[in-house]
Parts: sequence; C-alpha cells; structure tokens
Amino acid sequence: MDMNPADRVRALRDRYGSHDKLARELGTVRQTVIRWEQGSQPSPYYREKLAEIDGGDPDDFLWPDSREPDPLTRLAEAQEEMAELLRQILAVLLR
Repeated sequence: MDMNPADRVRALRDRYGSHDKLARELGTVRQTVIRWEQGSQPSPYYREKLAEIDGGDPDDFLWPDSREPDPLTRLAEAQEEMAELLRQILAVLLR
C-alpha cells in the first residue's frame, strides 16, 4: 500500500523521534514539518531533501493533484519560518 506524502513525513518524524529532530536534519523548523504532516506541499527543495533521507523519490512527497501555492502563500510560509528561526536564535542568545 502506497503512503500519501503526509504519511511519509509522519513516518520520517517517527524515525527521527520528534518534529524538532526531523526539522533540524532538513534545515527547517518544526512548524514546517507539522504543516507537511497536515497536508501542506513541501517545496521542490524540501521534497529533494525528504527523498534523500527517506531513500525514495522526491515525487513521493508530491500530492498527485497538487499545484504549487501562489507566491503570496509561499511568502507567508517563508515569513513564518523566519519568525520561528529568529525566536529560536533569541532563545539561545538570551540564556
């Protein structure tokens, strides 16, 4: 039985033990991994990285009927990721 992209990300998260550990391995933040598990489409860059650690094909992380999000949606997601990264940096610096 084939897994859908969200299930594949969940399986990787289970293998790595947490959203944070998988996110670190991929060079992103936990919120992004959570969004992928909820059905959000990983960018081509992250589909490539997910496939590398999964041992599969980048297309395994592509929803068959998906379209790339519009530029404003992508910008909003990038801003969320940057804000989360900045929060993590500040938390480390302010310890």
